Order: sequence, then structure tokens, then C-alpha cells
Amino acid sequence: MSTNYYWHIPHRVQTMANGEKIETTPCDLDPRWHIGKLSAGTFTWAQAPHDVLTACRERGCLLAVVDEYGDEMTGDDFADMLAGCLNKLDMIGEAFC
Repeated sequence: MSTNYYWHIPHRVQTMANGEKIETTPCDLDPRWHIGKLSAGTFTWAQAPHDVLTACRERGCLLAVVDEYGDEMTGDDFADMLAGCLNKLDMIGEAFC
């Protein structure tokens, strides 16, 4: 089984010029939001690893990441989880799930 991880971005309501309100959510195919995928002990990066780990450590105990099932993680918890991955691959900037 594999799991995709994304930046934790709150849902927002935007008011359009005509007054209509729409809810915006990040697209899970957008490589700016998709961090990567964990599968069988291998993490495949969708973003630069150093940048992701730096941002996670800066957020520390704050929510930073959510997986495709809606489970939220702090920056520290996500960075710690990645430290235990056996292999790491890069597909930086590519849309994949």
C-alpha cells in the first residue's frame, strides 16, 4: 500500500467579482502541493527534499502535512518519519500519484 503526502493548506472561501462565494482547495495533482509518496519503505519526492525538510523543521509542532486519507502530521513528525525511509527517489516537479 502506498500513501501520498501533501502540504497542509486550509480550505478557503473566495468571493468572486460577481459576489459568488467558492471554496478553493489545492489540487492533488499540483506539484506545488504534493510532497511525495511513501510505498514499501521508499519515499518518492515530488519537491526538493532539503526544502521540504527545512520547512517541516521550521513548523516544528505545528500542522504541516496531510496524507491522502486526511491524517495530519506536524512538521517534526513528518521529518522524523522520512528519516526512517530506506530508499528515496526523485520525481521533483512531476505530477504523479
